[in-house]
Amino acid sequence: MQREFSESGSNQFDVLVLDAFNGDSVPVHLLTEEAFDLYAKHLRDDGILAVHITNEYLDLSPVVRIASRRLGKDTIWVEGTAERWYEDYNDWVLVSNNRAFMDSQALRSIQTAWNEVEPRPIRWTDDFSNLFQIIDWDD
Repeated sequence: MQREFSESGSNQFDVLVLDAFNGDSVPVHLLTEEAFDLYAKHLRDDGILAVHITNEYLDLSPVVRIASRRLGKDTIWVEGTAERWYEDYNDWVLVSNNRAFMDSQALRSIQTAWNEVEPRPIRWTDDFSNLFQIIDWDD
């Protein structure tokens, strides 16, 4: 994405979906402040970044919330549920400053309340990240 931005400029996406997680593997480089800066460059001003954060052992939400807040973007958590034992669930954080989208009744009706009102101040950069900061000790 960086090379593409350098060579061609912004793609001006309406929506950018970040769903690179495989099981409990965390591609940390996709959750750094520098990565979020790059996503913002490729999105329209009112574009939406959808970040898949499902993980059994790690709480990725504070990392996403802090990186988004740094960019002046709002976040909404949409927690998936599994109704049957054989179904999987998916958790997503939607990031945008598109007020019409973020305040829409359809989105608000599926939104989940954050576990913590203020996210823990966890900042990941290309030079520093710490998985111990996001271990979900409650499960």
